[in-house]
Amino acid sequence: MTDRIPKPLVEINGRSLLDHAIDRLVLAGVARVVVNVHYKAPMVAAELARRDHPRIEISHETELLDTGGGVAQALCHRSTKSFLS
Repeated sequence: MTDRIPKPLVEINGRSLLDHAIDRLVLAGVARVVVNVHYKAPMVAAELARRDHPRIEISHETELLDTGGGVAQALCHRSTKSFLS
């Protein structure tokens, strides 16, 4: 399945895993999300463009990052010193 679509776009109950995760963040009061993309990035960007809340920034990974590398890359997009605010 993931030969055709990136894992975050795999659907459960008609919604992507990415949407399920972002919906939970919204319920927790998160107003801004940074999403790292690499594999099939245009597909993920198109899915994210359908959302109007929360504010979403896309961080493009030019190469695959090791464990925690996506978090490290996303840190430059934060507006406060905290990772989750």
